[in-house]
Amino acid sequence: MGVYLTTRTTKEQAEAQQAAALRLERKEIILDYLKETQDMQAFIRSIWYRRESLAEDKELSREASIRSHQMWFCQRKVHVVASKPLREACLAFTEKLDSCLGFSDDLGEKMPEGTNFWLFIDAEQDRFLDTARDELGFSKILRKP
Repeated sequence: MGVYLTTRTTKEQAEAQQAAALRLERKEIILDYLKETQDMQAFIRSIWYRRESLAEDKELSREASIRSHQMWFCQRKVHVVASKPLREACLAFTEKLDSCLGFSDDLGEKMPEGTNFWLFIDAEQDRFLDTARDELGFSKILRKP
């Protein structure tokens, strides 16, 4: 009986350690994605009122393209490790930010003229952050009285 309990306890501890390691890996990938989206937000804010110049300014267009590709790469890393709700929220947020660049009329929704950048991305950003918080278990911790 003692050997069984020891084996069971050891197995449970190993499973708990594995779950903790996977959670930490997920957290790091989510934080990498957040860094990329933060960098993309800063870039978009810097060109917000001159986005149409991306069509004429080759250097600015190249920088936007590089940033976009990097953000999409980080989105795919999240896609590998995350639950379906987080994958969907991440995709929606990535598409929203990418649509701000206006490379293609097919991407994202059209921006209403005079739209504030923060209002434009707010819903998708909040959905992603809330879902990431849930995925990592912080919502349960923060709700406790």
